[in-house]
Amino acid sequence: MCVDGRHRAGLRLSFAEAPHALRDAVDRLTVAWEEHTRRLAATV
Repeated sequence: MCVDGRHRAGLRLSFAEAPHALRDAVDRLTVAWEEHTRRLAATV
């Protein structure tokens, strides 16, 4: 998340959004991450 690529493992959220939008974003990221890890575990 920076010009030189040092922070590629991070995720940046804008705190300029309304609180309800941030909660929704975090909820959606949680669901997506759980699905990702489930699929990843299925390949092992």
